[in-house]
Amino acid sequence: QPWVPLICGALGSDVQDHRSWSTKHAALQLSQALVSYGTKQLETSMPQLMGAVWQLLLAAQPLHQAVLVEGTADDNEEAGGDENPVGLEALLAQLFELLLSFVAPRFREQLAAAIPQMIYVAIAYLQMTQDQAETWAANANQFVADEEEDIVSCRASAELLLCELADEFGADALPALLEAVSRRCAEADAAATAGNSCWWCMREAAIMAVGACCEQLEAAVLSRVVPAHQIQQLLDMLLQRDLQPLLQQQQQVQLGAGGQQFVVGRALWLGGQLCEVANQQQRELLLRAAAAAVFSNTSQTVTVNAFRALVVLCPEVPQQQLQQLLPTLLPALLQLLAAAGEESLHLVLEVLAAVIHAVAPQQQGASAAAGGLIPEQAMAVAGPVLQTWIAHTSDPLIGPDAQEVIAAIARQPACLPSVAAAVAPTLAGILSRGAAAKRAKRQGLPSRQLEPGQDGPMLVEASLNLLGTLVIPAQQAVATEVCRGVLGPVLSVIQWSDDPSELSSAVTLLMHLLRVCPTSDLLSCNTGFPATTGDKSSAVLAHILAAAGQLLSPTQPDTCSRDAGPLLVQLLKTFPAQLAAPPAAGASAAGASCVAVLLHGVVVKMATGGCSPATLVSLLEFVVKLALLDVQQLLETLAHMTVQQKDGTTTSGLAVVLPLWLEHAPDFSGSLLTRQNAAALLQLLQLRHNPAIAGLMVQGVPIEDAAAASGGRVTRSKAKQQGGLKYSQVGGWRPPPSVIC
Repeated sequence: QPWVPLICGALGSDVQDHRSWSTKHAALQLSQALVSYGTKQLETSMPQLMGAVWQLLLAAQPLHQAVLVEGTADDNEEAGGDENPVGLEALLAQLFELLLSFVAPRFREQLAAAIPQMIYVAIAYLQMTQDQAETWAANANQFVADEEEDIVSCRASAELLLCELADEFGADALPALLEAVSRRCAEADAAATAGNSCWWCMREAAIMAVGACCEQLEAAVLSRVVPAHQIQQLLDMLLQRDLQPLLQQQQQVQLGAGGQQFVVGRALWLGGQLCEVANQQQRELLLRAAAAAVFSNTSQTVTVNAFRALVVLCPEVPQQQLQQLLPTLLPALLQLLAAAGEESLHLVLEVLAAVIHAVAPQQQGASAAAGGLIPEQAMAVAGPVLQTWIAHTSDPLIGPDAQEVIAAIARQPACLPSVAAAVAPTLAGILSRGAAAKRAKRQGLPSRQLEPGQDGPMLVEASLNLLGTLVIPAQQAVATEVCRGVLGPVLSVIQWSDDPSELSSAVTLLMHLLRVCPTSDLLSCNTGFPATTGDKSSAVLAHILAAAGQLLSPTQPDTCSRDAGPLLVQLLKTFPAQLAAPPAAGASAAGASCVAVLLHGVVVKMATGGCSPATLVSLLEFVVKLALLDVQQLLETLAHMTVQQKDGTTTSGLAVVLPLWLEHAPDFSGSLLTRQNAAALLQLLQLRHNPAIAGLMVQGVPIEDAAAASGGRVTRSKAKQQGGLKYSQVGGWRPPPSVIC
C-alpha cells in the first residue's frame, strides 16, 4: 500500500510533459504487477488507483488526438535525454493493459458506474492514426496484415477493451455502447461541418466499435436484451449515408476525398458482421454495395472489406439475386485474383468459394437455369485458381482456399466434366514428376532440377487430395475419365514414395478409384507398366499388385505401411475373380493365387517385427476379411506357409499371425471392424481342434511376480528392468480372456 500514493502521484503529473512519460510508464508497469499479484492487499487502495488511471486516460485522449490522429503536435519521443525514451503510443498501450486487468469479476462493483463513460472514451482511442491511414491507403496488403495480426497498437488495445467490457458486463455495456456510438457519430458530423479534415477518423472508429462487439450484440438481440430494431436502424444509417455511393450504380464510384474510403470500407465490414440480425432487404442492399465495390475497385481498402462482407452475405441472400450478379462479379474477382498480393490472395479465394457455394443448385440434376455456374464460367475460374494453388500449395491459407474453390466447382454436376478434363492432366503431370524424382532418389540417379514455382514441397500430396474431390460416385463416367489419366501416376507414387503423408493420400485416392470406377474400366487403363502376356488388363493388375507389394515390403518404414490392410481389402472387393488366379508374372509357389501372394507379403511384414500396433491392426484387417470369406482355406494357407523370422529362424505363417491376432484383437476400432473381427475369431474358434491350431501356444495373461502377489506394485519401468512383463502360454485353441471379452 505505501506504493499506491507514489504511483498515483506519478500518474497524476501533467501528461503534456513528455519528460514524465517514462515515469508514468514505469508506474503503470508496477501497477500492473500489484493488481495481478497483490489484489487482496490493494482492496482499500483500489479506488484511489483506479481514479488515477481513469484521470490519465481522460487527460491523454486530447494528446492522442493531436499527436497520433491529426498529427498537429509533436510526439517528442527522442527528446529529454532518456536512454530509453517512451513514446505516446507505448505509454497508451501500457495504460490499456492495466485497464484490461481491471475488467474482471473482482472489480465489477468499482467499474459498473464508469462503464458508459469508459466505452465513450475508448471509442476515441479506436481512431486510426495518421501513420496508419497513410500506410494502409498506399498498401492494401499491409492493411490486411495489420487488421488480422495487430495486437500491440493503441487501436487494437482499445478494441480489446471494448470486447472485454461487453463480455463481462453484457446487458449493461451494450446499450451504453450503442449510445456512445451515436454520440461519437454526431461529433464526427459536427467536425465535418466545421471543416475538420480528420472528421472521418471518429466515424470510422464508432463503426468499428460496433463491429468489435458484434458477437455480443447478436447474442443480445437473439435473447431480446437489445431490440433488433436498434441494430437495423444502425444498418439503415450506414446504407443511406456511408454506402450510398456504392448503391447508386454509377460506372465510376466516387468515394469522396480524404479518408472517406476507410469509412465506406468499415461500413461494409460491419454490414457483414451484423448480417444475422439484418432484415432481408438490408442484406440484399449490402450485397449490392459489396459487389459494386468489387466491380469498381476504386479503393483497395474498400475492396478488401467488400471481400469480407461478401463471404458472410452470399449464403444469406436469395440465390436468384446472387445469380444475377454472377456475370459481372466473377470476371471482377478473377481480375483481382491476378493482381492480388500474398497477404490478400486468400480473401479473393474465400469470396470465390463462397459465391460458388451459394449459387450451387439445391437439387441434384438441376439445370444451370435453376442456379449454379455454367461450364464456361467454371473453366474461366478453374484455370487461374489452379495456377494459384500450384504456386502456393504449402501456404496454410492460400493452398486450402484455392483447393476449396476447385472442390466447390466440382460439386456442381454441370461443371464437373469440363473441370475434371482441364485439371486432371495437370495434376497427373505433377504426380508423374514427383514419382520420377522419388524413383531417381531411391535408385541413386540424378534428379531433375526444379523450375522456380514448380513442384514445390507438399505439391504431390496436395494434388492427390485435390484429385479425390473430382472422383464423385454420382458421376461415374467422369471418375472413369479421371482414372484413365491418373491411375498410372498414383500407382507410381505408391511404388516409389517414402513419404508417409504422400503414401496415405495416394492409397486413399486409389481406394476411392477402386470403389467408384467399374472393374472393366480400371483394367483397361494404360498405367505404363510392362505387360508380360500382351494383355493390358493383366498389366494393370500387375501394376496394382506391385504397388500393394511395395507397401508390404519389409524395408518399408512402419508409418508407410499403415494403409496397406484397407487397400488389400478393397482389392478383394474390386477384383475377386482376378485375385483368385495366379499372378501374370508367376508366383513364389507353383499355382499360388494372387491372394496367397499378398497374404505371404502380409505375414512376412508381420514376422520381421518393428510394426506398431496401428500397422499390425491394419494388416490384420486383410486377414479378417479372408477369414470371413473362407476360414478353412485361410488356415490351410497359413499352416503351409514358411516364413523367416527376425532372428533368422523359420516358422509357419499361422505361428506368426495367430499370436499377433489374438494379442491385438482388442486394438480394433470402429463398430463394423470390431464386429467383423469378432465374427472371424468365432469362425476360427470353431476350428480349434484342427491340428495346426491345437499345436500352437499363444500369449495368455500376465504372470504376477512375488512382489505383486504379496500386494506390492510393479511399475512399467521396474518390469522393464526385470526383462519385461511375463505372460502365461495357452493353447491356440483357447484364446485369452481379453479376446473373449
